[in-house]
Amino acid sequence: MYKRSKEGTRTRERSLMQCATFFGYQARGSLPSKFDCDYAFFLGMFAITLVSMVTWQPLQRSEKPCE
Repeated sequence: MYKRSKEGTRTRERSLMQCATFFGYQARGSLPSKFDCDYAFFLGMFAITLVSMVTWQPLQRSEKPCE
């Protein structure tokens, strides 16, 4: 890198860019609480219920669903 910058063939001024990060609560690595598990479970069940209502009700209302 020193040789390239001395020759002038280096493309960037700084080849090693710094990136500031903040991990906050994500890096603490604790297990989810019972509330978190129950909340995620019921959100998933609600999503499945909505999808099944959207897909099955039009099929039940149609006269010939297989055609």
